[in-house]
Amino acid sequence: GRLAKGTAWLSIFSVLCGSLFLGVCVILLSGVLALAFSHDDAILQTTAQLMPLAALSFVWFGVSAVCTAVLEAGGAAKRALGVRVTCAYCLTVPLSMVLVYLADVGVLGLLWSAVVGHAAAAMESFFR
Repeated sequence: GRLAKGTAWLSIFSVLCGSLFLGVCVILLSGVLALAFSHDDAILQTTAQLMPLAALSFVWFGVSAVCTAVLEAGGAAKRALGVRVTCAYCLTVPLSMVLVYLADVGVLGLLWSAVVGHAAAAMESFFR
């Protein structure tokens, strides 16, 4: 009952704080982290541009995972599975096809579609 709800909120809050901290660190250290990949100016610039999207993905991937895990732990395993399947096959895959092939965004479209899919799964799981 009450202890389980407190544990669920603590889990969500912990993951949210941890992923936000990690995201801020990635954004602040994007220039240094880019040097781990290469010293080429074009690669450094591209990597630095992608770091904010990577930081955003850390937040939504973590929150999505913990929210669906809380649903499963609360006895709604079928609902959690439904959330994951719906967001994956009805949102992430079609959006990635549109972004990669029709909008010609390229591989960056895959990451954007994954972020949007996980954000939708997190929101749907959180508000259930």
